[in-house]
Amino acid sequence: MGKIIYFHILMTSTIVLPRDEINQSLVHALADGGWKGNWEIDGDSIVIRTKNGNTLREHLKARPLNYDEGLRLAMCLGMQLAALMAFNKSILFFDESDISVIDDEWYIITSLDRLVPIVAKDTVMLTRPIAFKGAVPPELQTVTSLPVKTNISSAYYSVGKVTLHSLGIGDSLDSLEGSSLFFFLERCLQTDPLKRYFLFI
Repeated sequence: MGKIIYFHILMTSTIVLPRDEINQSLVHALADGGWKGNWEIDGDSIVIRTKNGNTLREHLKARPLNYDEGLRLAMCLGMQLAALMAFNKSILFFDESDISVIDDEWYIITSLDRLVPIVAKDTVMLTRPIAFKGAVPPELQTVTSLPVKTNISSAYYSVGKVTLHSLGIGDSLDSLEGSSLFFFLERCLQTDPLKRYFLFI
């Protein structure tokens, strides 16, 4: 009697980024932080092999992130914001479609549409029209003209909002009280830009 052989096909996706210094820096920031994923240069592209590959927005349609995944999301975004500072750049704010899910522990910024220059200590400047959507900090919600200078902590507020929304617990931190993520989010979500800090303890 013949043997029945079962083949298990591992489905994989890819995240494809333009090959430039900034995107390479974002990938290296994750690798320096411990990511051991599979990526390669293919012509003018950076190709990341992943089991997921969805944007965070698409991923959240299936389920919210759990506590550990939310913590990892915030940490991954922090690593990449730090990498951008080497180019005197920051992200003004995030939309969930700007971030792709590599797996349950690693997330990468895949859209740099809201990249802005750091023009002075802790100050960024927006000089071109952009769509104000996603996790927009309070100080930018009433912008009516350009150019606009704002604090680099705009990105911190946005990371906090995206992380909080990803957990599916509404706008309240009550269910996180006493945790590391609670205090991190509390520091990021200050309405006063000068009182915000991106700090894990």
